[in-house]
Amino acid sequence: MANNAAKLLASNTVISHRDLDSKNVMWNQDNPVLIDWESAGYINPMQDLIETAIYWSENEIGSIDKKRNAQIMKNSRWGLIK
Repeated sequence: MANNAAKLLASNTVISHRDLDSKNVMWNQDNPVLIDWESAGYINPMQDLIETAIYWSENEIGSIDKKRNAQIMKNSRWGLIK
């Protein structure tokens, strides 16, 4: 099953930063500036969105804040949660 999922993910890819953790985003006033591009490459856009939502949904103790995660997914380009 994992091999099938990997094949499906690999069939649709985009070029992405691939590590949009908050440590890799600096802010210039209200404008984000992405740094640390060594992980950039091809990735499935849905996988990239989910990983990024998880990065930005973690609270201070490393647990996922479900409300914050849902808000990120809702506001994503894909609008996964209505």
